Amino acid sequence: MKLNFKRNMAIMLATTMILGTADSASGMTLFYANKGRSGVYVFVEAAFTPKAITTNTKYGLKKNKYVKKVTIRLKEGKNYDKSKSTTTGKHIKLSKVNNPLITSSGSWKWEYK
Repeated sequence: MKLNFKRNMAIMLATTMILGTADSASGMTLFYANKGRSGVYVFVEAAFTPKAITTNTKYGLKKNKYVKKVTIRLKEGKNYDKSKSTTTGKHIKLSKVNNPLITSSGSWKWEYK
C-alpha cells in the first residue's frame, strides 16, 4: 500500500510539473522576435498569435494592442537587404551566411489593428 501511494504521488507530481511547464511555455510564444548569430549564419525571426492582445512591451511591442502584421528585415552591407512579413502570425525567418568583414543587422516592425 505504501509503495502504491508513493508511486501515485510521484506520478501526480510529475504530471503537474509537465503540464505546468507546457502551459507556461505556450504563454511565452504569443509574441516572439529574435535576431543574432547561429554558427556561420546571421538571422532574424518573428511570430505572433492573431487575436491575442499584447500584455507587455517585450520585443518592442505596444501594450494592449492587437498585432495585424510583423515584418522582419536582414541587412548586410550594401548588397544584401531582404525583408519578409506575415499577417497570419506564422513563424518567419531570414538567414544568410555571415560575412565577418561586413556589418549585418536584423530588425522587426509590428503593425497593429
